Amino acid sequence: MNSPDPFLAADLRARERQLAHAADIVRTAPTQLPGPESRAGFAGPIRVVYDAEARRIEALLAEADGALTNAWRHFTALASAAESGSGR
Repeated sequence: MNSPDPFLAADLRARERQLAHAADIVRTAPTQLPGPESRAGFAGPIRVVYDAEARRIEALLAEADGALTNAWRHFTALASAAESGSGR
């Protein structure tokens, strides 16, 4: 078993907080997309393209949220290992 590394643990915890903050931003981004009331004036092909683009953006944001959440989990595990001295 290795000894704890407080400097590595502190750095990993800082990155963990950054990832959590980024995930929060990504989660709120869909609320910035125009809602149905804004799209009411669009019709026909323009509306189809507009709606498809909105769905594409929402899918990208959901994928980014998942990736950031997974990275946050990994950094949490790495920081815990660095704090305890295990896994090095």
